[in-house]
Amino acid sequence: MTVSLLWWIVGGVCTLYGLGMAALAYGRMRSARALPDRALPNRLSVVVPARNEADAIPHCLDALQNQTLPAHTTLEIIVVDDQSNDATFVRAQRGLRTAVVAGGDEAADPVHQVHTLPDAWGAGKEAAVAYGAEQATGTVVLVLDADCVPSPSWAATLARACTAETPVVCGPVRYDVDAERWIERFQALEFLGLNAYGAGTAGLGWPTICNGGNMAVHRSLIAALPDEQIAAHLAADELLLQHVAYRTDDSVRYVWHETACVTTTPASSWTAFWQQRKRWAHATRSYHAVPWLCTLGIFVVHAVLLGVCLVGATDPDALSQPAVTGLLAKMGADLLLLLPASHTVGHRDLMRSYIPASLLQLGYVVGAGLHGVFGAIHWKGRTVD
Repeated sequence: MTVSLLWWIVGGVCTLYGLGMAALAYGRMRSARALPDRALPNRLSVVVPARNEADAIPHCLDALQNQTLPAHTTLEIIVVDDQSNDATFVRAQRGLRTAVVAGGDEAADPVHQVHTLPDAWGAGKEAAVAYGAEQATGTVVLVLDADCVPSPSWAATLARACTAETPVVCGPVRYDVDAERWIERFQALEFLGLNAYGAGTAGLGWPTICNGGNMAVHRSLIAALPDEQIAAHLAADELLLQHVAYRTDDSVRYVWHETACVTTTPASSWTAFWQQRKRWAHATRSYHAVPWLCTLGIFVVHAVLLGVCLVGATDPDALSQPAVTGLLAKMGADLLLLLPASHTVGHRDLMRSYIPASLLQLGYVVGAGLHGVFGAIHWKGRTVD
C-alpha cells in the first residue's frame, strides 16, 4: 500500500467523520431546547423492571418517592421482579412506603405495587416491562431500570415532553464513577459518547438509539400496539424509538436536560463491560435501515482507522504519519460532541482520560461490534436471542 493511498483513505474518512460529528453536536444542541410549559397529567406511572438488584433498588425507590411534582399529580410506582435469585422482591416491598404486594396484604393507600413476573408472561426485561405497563394506570408510563437513580424532577421533565403526538421520550444516563478506577472513567466517557450520539441523531430528525432505563411512553401508544408486540417493543428501547420514528406519523423526543438525567453504576469488570456492549451491538441486527446505516458508518470509521494503525505499525518510518494524523483528527472530531455534552451530565473531569480512552475505543468498537452481531450473548445468567 502506497503512502499516498493511505493519506487519501485517512483524509476521506476523517473528513466525513468530522462533518458527521459537527452535525451530531448541532443535533444534541437541538435536543437541549426548552420544554413546553405543559400541565402534567393527574397520574403518572413508573415501571421498574428488576432482576437481582437487591443492593440498588432501595436507592432507586427512595429517589422515585421524593420526586418533585405538582399537588394534583400522583406518581404510581410498579416494581416487577423478574424472578430474581436475591432479595430484590423483599427490598422493593420494604422500600415502598405504601404498596400493594402481589399475593400479599394491601396497604392503606395502594399507590404503588410490587409484583413477581408471572411464569405465563415468560422471562426477561421485555416481559417485565410489558407486565408492569398492563398494571399501570397513568397517562404517561415511565420506565426506569432498578439500578438507576433519577434526578428530583425526572418524572415531571419527561412527562411534560410526552404527548399523544410525541409518544416516546427519552433522556440521558450518566455513570457514577470512582475517579481512581480507570475502567470506570473509560466507561463513563464511552457512555457519554453514546448518549450524546443518541441525542444528536434525534435532534437531527434521524433517531437511532436511546436507553430503555430512562424512557417515557404515552398511554395512547401502548393501547395502539397489538398485544403480541407490546413486550417486543416496549422494553426494546431503541427499537420502540425507531418504530415510532420511522413506521408511524408520530415523533420522538430526546430531552437533553440535566433534570431528565438518571444515574447508574458502570460495569464492575472488563468482562462485564464486554458482555454488556456485545449485547447492545447484538440489538443492531433488528434496526431500521436509517439507524443501521448510521451505526455501520461509525463501525466502518473505527475499522478503517484501526486498519490504518496496524498497517502503519508494519513500517513506522513511512506509514506512521497518516495513522497518527487519522487518530488525532478523529479525537478532535469527537471532542465537538463530547465536550459540550459533558457539561450536562457533570463529567468534565473525565476529559483527562480522553486520549487513552480514544485509543482503546478503536479496538473495542470493532471487536464488540463483530462479536455482538455474530457471537452468542449472555446477560444476567440468560442467553439473549
